[in-house]
Amino acid sequence: MRILTRNQPLGPPYTEELLRSPRGIFEQLYDRMNGCHGRAERDDPVYVVGRKGSGKTAFLVGTAFVDGAKVILIKSEDAYHEIERLRIRYAREVGPLFAENLAHVWQVLLTHAAMLLSCRVPGLRHTGEGRLIASYLSSYGNPSSLEPGRLLARVGSALSDVLVRSIPGLTVEEMCASLRTDVATYEVAHRSFVDLIERERVRLYVVVDNLEDLHVHVAELRTTLSGLFRATREFAGTADAQPFKVRFAFPAELVQRLRDLTANPEKDFLDYLVIRWTAAELMTIAGNRLRRYLDLYHQDDLGRLGLPRQHDERDHQMAEATLRSLLPRGGMRTGLGSDEDPVAYIMRHTQLLPRHLIQILNEILSRSARHRRGVPVATPRDVLDGVREAELRIVDGILSSYSHDYPYMATALGYLKNHIPNTLTCSELHRAFNAAGVARSGVDYSDFLEAALDVGVLGIVDGSTSRYTVGRFSYTFTETLRPVEDEDQVCVHPLFMFRLFDRGGIRRLRDQGRLPVYPYGSDTGQFDRD
Repeated sequence: MRILTRNQPLGPPYTEELLRSPRGIFEQLYDRMNGCHGRAERDDPVYVVGRKGSGKTAFLVGTAFVDGAKVILIKSEDAYHEIERLRIRYAREVGPLFAENLAHVWQVLLTHAAMLLSCRVPGLRHTGEGRLIASYLSSYGNPSSLEPGRLLARVGSALSDVLVRSIPGLTVEEMCASLRTDVATYEVAHRSFVDLIERERVRLYVVVDNLEDLHVHVAELRTTLSGLFRATREFAGTADAQPFKVRFAFPAELVQRLRDLTANPEKDFLDYLVIRWTAAELMTIAGNRLRRYLDLYHQDDLGRLGLPRQHDERDHQMAEATLRSLLPRGGMRTGLGSDEDPVAYIMRHTQLLPRHLIQILNEILSRSARHRRGVPVATPRDVLDGVREAELRIVDGILSSYSHDYPYMATALGYLKNHIPNTLTCSELHRAFNAAGVARSGVDYSDFLEAALDVGVLGIVDGSTSRYTVGRFSYTFTETLRPVEDEDQVCVHPLFMFRLFDRGGIRRLRDQGRLPVYPYGSDTGQFDRD
């Protein structure tokens, strides 16, 4: 199975595609050198929080693989669907289920997933407890081949029947414990599972990936999500007493809304990791993946590219040299008439997310591969056209991830197209906002400015060099950006230039001598942004 190809020299930008490949491929491409991996390995968080494209699923699985841990991945839509279906049925036929009740349901489903995982660990499945667990689970399907989603569906259906049909006077916890198959009760199987893991000391992880459109469903999943937070509190608070660990991914764009779902956010959200990348870390990922690509297809060309026969994946400079060997040498003339370093140009068109960089480089290098035989060394035109093509998809993804909170953003940007320069004062933006008719569409200026800063469409000017206007953008900082209207200037992120300017508009900016915007933090430290 080929993952690194001429169409995708860096591999797929989505971790899910890598996870469908043999495990060894994911482990080879997973980067262990970055700071987030180190923190996840050290702190072992229950929640991994990151923006769309930050690599949440990779961290869910990758950090758990360390030290021989065994991992089972659950699709979040499968888990949410089963809990919600059970809750709705119980409410219709019996009465309401509250978050504390659903916490027990979550624990039962997660434990079944962990028991399924134990059946696939050779050292566990051939024990007495392992055989009992396998026999218990066999009522739901063959444990050696049963998909986790199908197991959850069958356990969820059986548990729903138990809850609805239980005699009055039992707590939800007692009802959950009474779940049984033809072989044993859940309580007996669970006890065997606990004994087995405590004796064998095997590390098991149940990881639940991010639901891409969770922002659309937060309101309707309110009780289900609140139940999840209460259930995982038990795993975070009493880790030594649990036979397995859990890890969930959530989008950073929704953290505040999710915190509002719980009565105790300090306790429920204490154990989480926020994914943030540096430019140097992203460069290392890109360079190391490209080196694997070159080793697979162009090993005889390494000397001509100026690369050593041996590559050290821990060496950032070696990774950057690999990337630069496939890009134009020296400067290249870009849209606003500047001579730019190609790496600087590429990096400033990301929001410091691995998916952005992988998409852009795949687009650039696949163009080069289509146009010429041999090693796909990009021309300046490949870089410019590749960035332009990739940024269209990237921007669509960014706006989609914020569409629930800021549904008006795409429309407002359309109104403002060609009505503003790429840097301007807040007062000038306010006047242009009104002149372009955005306010007449029902969008408030203050709301728009706050949203544009949050999404990363706009940043706050932090100074300038001979070549760039330097801007601070929200994705680089933990605090909220708040410009002062009569003092601060705002700037347009390079990714959104073609949302706010057509080619004629960019030509006018060039004629006016406008500098391109360089987002703070995009400098890898190996080139001069001046």
